Amino acid sequence: GHREWLVSIVRTRALAGAIDRLGGAGGCVDASMRRLLGGLVWDTVPVPVGAADDIDTWEDHATWTHRSTPHE
Repeated sequence: GHREWLVSIVRTRALAGAIDRLGGAGGCVDASMRRLLGGLVWDTVPVPVGAADDIDTWEDHATWTHRSTPHE
């Protein structure tokens, strides 16, 4: 139900412009993806629930592995 900033396809020219707006490559250091990409025009693509879940813990990994492994 929310935009996932790390799962995106960005045109090279748009990305270069976003980097320039932050002051060049040096301005991107420690900047969030929201800050870098937030000003771009977005097309939203719906994905199945869970398809873009974060995997931050071993429990998350186990859940994802179980969900993505075919079961008979």
